[in-house]
Amino acid sequence: TPHDAASTFAGEETITVQANAATPVVTMNAADIIVQSAAIDGAPAQVRMDAARQQMTLTPPAPLASGQHSIHIVYTGKIQDGAFGLFRTNYTDRGHEKHLLITQFEPADARRLAPMWDQPNRRAVFALTVTAPAGQNAVSNMQATRTETLPGGATRVHFADTPPMASYLVFVGIGELDRITTNVDSVEVGVVTRRGQAERGRYALRAAADVLHYYRDYFGIPYPLPKLDMIGAPGEGGGFAAMENWGAILYFDQYLLLDDNRSSEADRQFVFDSVAHEIAHQWFGDLVTMNWWNDLWLNEGFASWMASKATEHLHPDWTPWRSALNGRGNGVMVTDARAGTHPVVRPVNTIDEANLAFDGITYDKGLAVIRMIEAYVGEDAFRTGVRNYLSAHRLRNTVSSDLWSAVQAASGQPVLQIARDFTEQSGYPIVRATGGACAGGAGGSHIQLAQKRFARDDTARTQQLWSIPIVARRLNGPRVHAVMPARATASIDVPPGCGAYLVNAGQTAYFRVLYDQHNFDTLASGFATLDPDDQLGVLIDYWAFARSGDAPFTDYLRLVATLPANADPTVASDTAGSMTAFLDYARGRPSEASVRAFGRAVLAPFFQRVGWAPRANESANDSLLRATL
Repeated sequence: TPHDAASTFAGEETITVQANAATPVVTMNAADIIVQSAAIDGAPAQVRMDAARQQMTLTPPAPLASGQHSIHIVYTGKIQDGAFGLFRTNYTDRGHEKHLLITQFEPADARRLAPMWDQPNRRAVFALTVTAPAGQNAVSNMQATRTETLPGGATRVHFADTPPMASYLVFVGIGELDRITTNVDSVEVGVVTRRGQAERGRYALRAAADVLHYYRDYFGIPYPLPKLDMIGAPGEGGGFAAMENWGAILYFDQYLLLDDNRSSEADRQFVFDSVAHEIAHQWFGDLVTMNWWNDLWLNEGFASWMASKATEHLHPDWTPWRSALNGRGNGVMVTDARAGTHPVVRPVNTIDEANLAFDGITYDKGLAVIRMIEAYVGEDAFRTGVRNYLSAHRLRNTVSSDLWSAVQAASGQPVLQIARDFTEQSGYPIVRATGGACAGGAGGSHIQLAQKRFARDDTARTQQLWSIPIVARRLNGPRVHAVMPARATASIDVPPGCGAYLVNAGQTAYFRVLYDQHNFDTLASGFATLDPDDQLGVLIDYWAFARSGDAPFTDYLRLVATLPANADPTVASDTAGSMTAFLDYARGRPSEASVRAFGRAVLAPFFQRVGWAPRANESANDSLLRATL
């Protein structure tokens, strides 16, 4: 029950616990909580608070015997000003200042709503009852089962029991709310907003319906709750954009709501990705949850990857993988090439360390490693592994090796070792490829590979090795799948021939490839005919090599000079960004004029193609290219 004027709320809870042995004290998590009374099995318990540890210890009159016990606590808590615990988010409605009360508990702030065991591996069933002030209503993880009207007009809403779930996924929202709904496979799907804004959620509602169908088919498990609400909150967020609370996903408005008369295709892409990411968590993170925060990437990397899978399936014209390669995929590789990076899986011993884990390495490198392994083992085997993993660990907690073991069993490939090398080490390799060229008129088939850590600064040049999944091919030839062992050199075979070859065909891997001069020259001469994904990946690699000193800038410039006017817009956009950076480097130097002239010559055909003004039915990527140019 909130008391807005005092920025507090009143709470009462009953916890059913099982003691496995005689227990003299009961210690749980609590923060910003003042206890009025506490009892165990009806007998008053002594209360001791440890604010520094965010713990509360109850001492019963006598040690608890093994078996089931009931803990009853009456307390008050604090309505927070920051975006954690139970907090208010303000907005203006026709000149009147109003607010919603909403919760954000990840990673460890459910203890600010009620005393509890607030760790991801302590699943519990939550039965919530919320009292909303007059004129307001409430939303939570499950559907309301009963609503009482209290004296003065307040309402008390009783919600159905949740499945056993992690505490950080609990959600409560209170305010003047509107809701629109649709039904998807007998699941009621809703958008909940402050009053008067719900219609702006129609696009998100349609997107959710499409995504739920796709995920049901992909995972082989229907959405597991009777309802799914997407709740829009006013404000800019407090370090997060959205939160995957089970059955009650929280978004800040800009990640959920659109104005149909003003929104662009890029806006719709943005909302779709946000919706697809958070709904993926309903299986990967909520139904099955990481055991501890060192495996946070199991939630976030997988949800990011799955959102791109859904986009590729439902909106292939948006080219999500190509856009990711040009955007966050390349961005995380830049970060991961520096000394200050960290592994995807890293020790987390404190809540502060857990908060630091929400970064690009967790989300974007996690996504990239998953995509690389899927490309190596094949989509069907990977999906079988994911399905088996979810079925085996439903309503349970897992570690990274549980997922990789399932994919390894489904594919018969050495997935565990590959995954460990790429998630438990920081950085990534540069693979130097030599050989495979024509000799005396005969096409070679043997390619020598050498690996070392790719680095942008000297302190990052550590001695590391990886088991590297390779997907190689000659241009227009079949793909060859192999693993480069975790040693400095190895070799692979590709079909014999005199054409150029790619060691990262399709650009699905998380490493960079530097080719010998002969193969590079052959690639450059036919660069305009490569698939856009391969064009983009090779361009990104050779720009990185120019910056790191592994290859001359002229190699990169040779490639961009061959791009045709009708180059893929994502490839053209990446080129525009690089040309701008190149000019910034040359500014004030004798080479500035020639660099400027070269950049204009490369980019002018792209601009002539897209023009100044948007065209009817143009792609979102063309719109973004125009803005970049």
